[in-house]
Amino acid sequence: MTFDELTGLRRPGFFARTSAQTLLCLFTLGVSMMVPGGLAYAAGGCGVTVRAGLQDLTFTSGGIERTAVAYIPQGYTGKAKVPVVFDLHGSNSFPRDQLGRSQWSDVARENGFIVIAPQGGLNGKAEGTHAWNVPGVVPVPGVTVPNATVSPNATVSNGTVTNASVTSSTAPSTSVSTVTEAKGPDDAAYLSDTVALVKAKFCVDPDRIYASGYSGGGRMLSQYICNGNTDFSAAGFVMSLRAGTPRQGVGPDQGKWLPDPQSCRPGRPVSIIAFWGLKDNTNPYAGGGRPYWQYGGEAALNRWAELDGCQGERKIVKGTKISSAEFERCKGGARILSYTIADQTHDWPAQTIGFSLAAANSKAKAVDGKSVDGKSQEDMYAAKRMWAFFDSGDGRLIANNIAKNACADGAKPAAGATASVNPACSVTMKAKVKPQAVESPMSADAL
Repeated sequence: MTFDELTGLRRPGFFARTSAQTLLCLFTLGVSMMVPGGLAYAAGGCGVTVRAGLQDLTFTSGGIERTAVAYIPQGYTGKAKVPVVFDLHGSNSFPRDQLGRSQWSDVARENGFIVIAPQGGLNGKAEGTHAWNVPGVVPVPGVTVPNATVSPNATVSNGTVTNASVTSSTAPSTSVSTVTEAKGPDDAAYLSDTVALVKAKFCVDPDRIYASGYSGGGRMLSQYICNGNTDFSAAGFVMSLRAGTPRQGVGPDQGKWLPDPQSCRPGRPVSIIAFWGLKDNTNPYAGGGRPYWQYGGEAALNRWAELDGCQGERKIVKGTKISSAEFERCKGGARILSYTIADQTHDWPAQTIGFSLAAANSKAKAVDGKSVDGKSQEDMYAAKRMWAFFDSGDGRLIANNIAKNACADGAKPAAGATASVNPACSVTMKAKVKPQAVESPMSADAL
């Protein structure tokens, strides 16, 4: 068996099936890359070479110590600006667990970009796991707020980073903290500070910073964008897309759960790719579930189509197991693409060992990587599909171009933006033609 940087094992999804306690034992036994002596590697943005592999980022956000994990691909020189993908873990997880689940590091290794796995500020149900303090959402039972600690390490303030360190480590970090017991950690500020730190420490293209979120991480990412943050040029969501907090409809929508429009006011149009499992009972595509969920995938997608100012009909492509829906004509060149997977539960769609073997066998037989039912071996590989979406041009939404297109309707610049430096538009913009589905893959009660 070949070891890799993440788990010491090549088997995808290993972390998703292993308890945090067992993982700690594996790390203690040295079943992954260990740097003797805890050597630290400082970087200063472009012009500085950084060791490839996994690196811990330790810094202070809001006066408390926070951590994240960076994956640096082989061939990173620090001379050419590279893209970055943020990979937000779900509830009761941690960064390395998520990297093992999502396989973003494999895609980064093939395409030469950096992956950043941030860590939620709440304690999860199991020791060593974490969850996100999603703005406007009360943590689920079993998720607790940890005690506060102050770090002497890096500080991020107004985009300025001081005393930052990048270290290599293999054990999951548990040193999270909070501002107050009542309020909990400000995970939105932490994400913003992490983006600032990454820009300062690595040679990255600021117009090609993307993010993806799984489950609770996707809910956190959704609300982060809803709150007007414009750090990410495009975003991907696995079993998790939200468009604000849920509320019950009124008038003709009475009896339905819908996104509260006041709780989602993004700073500019954003390209979105989302994945849904029709057998997901945790965050059901049809809606329902826990109080923070309630409205379904159709409602979330339609609301984002309104927020992005999409026009025209939605393009539907139905498959035996996988169907897609796409809004192609949105403001600022944004696009919304959604996949529903018939037999998918609340798991990250990843390339499995079986898929890998089948793909290799098909290639050997010159069958062009097709599976038995004619689907590509990549059909269930969410990270690879997200990267293709990000890298296709739909994710390269440079702020000035967004403003030029999105503000053409007379929408005013968002608060804090100036006309000369990366202006963005407020979400008062509306589509001239309300998006309508050509053919909906779900029944009307899916909302």
